[in-house]
Amino acid sequence: MKKVFYATIFICFALFSNTLPCKALQQYQAKTQEIETFSDILEWRYKVINGKLYKRLYNLTDHEWIGDWILV
Repeated sequence: MKKVFYATIFICFALFSNTLPCKALQQYQAKTQEIETFSDILEWRYKVINGKLYKRLYNLTDHEWIGDWILV
């Protein structure tokens, strides 16, 4: 009798433990697919002019310069 009881508990546990993580994973994947970033990727670019170091901000998303060269 104890073997039947433990077998029933084991089968129920096995069935429910397999379905719950799958549902949680599906909900997590659905939430992560809805997230989008809208910010631009910016990077400082450096160059030397007449022995002096200058920097300028570059937008990698739009491929355009932002501002003028700044003496560092």
